[in-house]
Amino acid sequence: MEQNPKQAALEQAVQELNMIIRDAVSRPMGFMEVCGTHTMSIFRHGIRSLLPASLELVSGPCCPVCITIQVDIDAMIGLSSRPDVIVVTFGDLLGVPGSRTSLAEAHANGAMVEIVYSPASGLKIALQDPDKQVVFLGAGFETTASVVAATILEAYAKEINNFSVFSRHKVMYLALNALWGDQELCINGLLCPGHVSTIIGAMAYAPLCMAHGIPCVIAGFEPMDILMGIHRLVLQNLREVAMVENVYERAVTWEGNRNANGLMETVFESRG
Repeated sequence: MEQNPKQAALEQAVQELNMIIRDAVSRPMGFMEVCGTHTMSIFRHGIRSLLPASLELVSGPCCPVCITIQVDIDAMIGLSSRPDVIVVTFGDLLGVPGSRTSLAEAHANGAMVEIVYSPASGLKIALQDPDKQVVFLGAGFETTASVVAATILEAYAKEINNFSVFSRHKVMYLALNALWGDQELCINGLLCPGHVSTIIGAMAYAPLCMAHGIPCVIAGFEPMDILMGIHRLVLQNLREVAMVENVYERAVTWEGNRNANGLMETVFESRG
């Protein structure tokens, strides 16, 4: 079967870029891919196998749901056990274990837990069942937090008083900055997340570069995006510079989404 010309061109470009990376890496380097979607794409496309042995990719904070601490999961499970409460959440929180059980097991045992695809669905449930308190479980970085903030403001405007949010959202800069408190962490650059960066903008990583001298490159999720990001990180290390570069310009700007950031500033207060 004849290969698709676009696919053939992509494969050739990937091979050429990989050769450039191999030739450039003359000493050991380690880069952290921050986003779980990057991690999945790296595995799916076999990118680690394309890289030289001297270059290591380390998975970072990845999914903010997966790193939700047990005490918060236990509190969520406790909310779901109350007879006057309907817990609404994205499906990925259900299987995260608490100290004794999970939301999935609590649901199987009769707790009122509803899976939704957007926080706005929680508002509809609250309107349909005004005698219950509807609590949305908020876990995610700024990508999710901005949507939740908009929902909270909508609930306030419509005076939906039986809707609330149990917020355990994470701030990307604070999460990455905390990593540098680990004395055993030894990496030479960050492959920064595409989705979150569409909200917070490339400028959000500038303080990280200044404070820790760490190269930061924002990349998309296609194989070529990731390899381009790795290539830029290699070049920064060879040139002994630390700066923010954006190779995902089709989606990410320097300033980010001002409206989304304004919503979060209106609704949330950062702690930590």
